[in-house]
Amino acid sequence: MPMPAGHNSFVFVTDGSMRVGSSREEVTKGHLAVLSPGEVLQLDGEQGRALVLAGRPIGEPVSRWGPFVMNTDEEIQRAIDDYRSGRLVQPP
Repeated sequence: MPMPAGHNSFVFVTDGSMRVGSSREEVTKGHLAVLSPGEVLQLDGEQGRALVLAGRPIGEPVSRWGPFVMNTDEEIQRAIDDYRSGRLVQPP
């Protein structure tokens, strides 16, 4: 399966193991392989299962801390503050 040019893509193996890409590198459960842009996806592995994700990059900065992913460190700090104060979660 061809991966679209200009997209980032990866394969995450959820069970067993698989051989990925033209190099046929073995990737085992719980690991991922990052594909080159525009690469043709090749997967081999009768006993393996994998999740394939691909998408066009959005071209924005990324800041992350723990489970939080935002564009700036300031946004991360606000999210942490909101979480700690209970504003991030609505009551039942």
